[in-house]
Amino acid sequence: MQSHAGGGAQARACAAAPAWGAPPGNTAPQKYRAHALRALKVLPGAVDSLYVSYSGTLFSSVAEELDDRKRLARCPEDEAKALAQYWVGPHLLSVSDKGRRRAEFVLRNSRFSLDVARGSHVPLAYVQIASSFLAQVGVQAALGAVRFVVNSLGAVCGDETLSRIDLCVDFVPSQPLDRWPDDLWVTRASRIDTHAVRGRFTGWSFGLGAGLSARLYDKRFEVETVSEKVYMYGLWESAGVAATDPVWRLEFQLVRPVLKELGIRTVADATSRLADLWSYCCTKWLSLRVPAADRNRARWPLAQLWTDWTAAGSVDTTLS
Repeated sequence: MQSHAGGGAQARACAAAPAWGAPPGNTAPQKYRAHALRALKVLPGAVDSLYVSYSGTLFSSVAEELDDRKRLARCPEDEAKALAQYWVGPHLLSVSDKGRRRAEFVLRNSRFSLDVARGSHVPLAYVQIASSFLAQVGVQAALGAVRFVVNSLGAVCGDETLSRIDLCVDFVPSQPLDRWPDDLWVTRASRIDTHAVRGRFTGWSFGLGAGLSARLYDKRFEVETVSEKVYMYGLWESAGVAATDPVWRLEFQLVRPVLKELGIRTVADATSRLADLWSYCCTKWLSLRVPAADRNRARWPLAQLWTDWTAAGSVDTTLS
């Protein structure tokens, strides 16, 4: 994937102008409509990813069993490796031959991945919940399964701490999306990147690597060429999206330092304020504007497409 850092260069913007009109700008004719692009269909917002951690102490008996499974995972024989599995109720988890970060054990299946630690100075478990599992059962049921597993591994102290949450909305645009000059974006991000694959424009990213970041990208293309999350096809079809429709995604990633600033510590804090989080991301942190005479770009009118996305802020936590 090619990445090009944005910097408001008008010459580059002109070179990348959409095929259906001149590049937008303060002097662009009113007939240019790409910056007022509407969405033909906007799907309900969703929680796409959850990362949570739990404080507590690993049961000694569980630690011994996990040590045994880890040794099996290191064996060169395939028959031994196949036994490097650990059952927790109905959940079968494979045990890795290596730890990760400060965790001695890594357990995973298609639903979630757990970094499990033995010591008392690190979280008992750091858990990444798969977007496919969130899409299948919703946030609360997914968390219920994770809590059952973690409580079976050790003595948990307190509620889970939310380490990261990704919020998204998928939509079908009425026209092809293409590169717009950077000055149409009003954002607190320190950088804007545009992305292309073999000459095909695939979207933008904003503030990657920061505590709050965003991506606006061709989701159908990403599923077809990178993630292979084919379960998305069923979700889109059930929402009335045709198999030939282009689907794009606006996605925000918020990690622990930003969540703490916003007064969010637990998943319950986040789920009770999903609409507020989405509004903050779409109004205070990032927005797409229509050029106006005002020197203050933050006072330019919101593009219609951005208004459509903001309206999808009543996030449906049963989808992804």
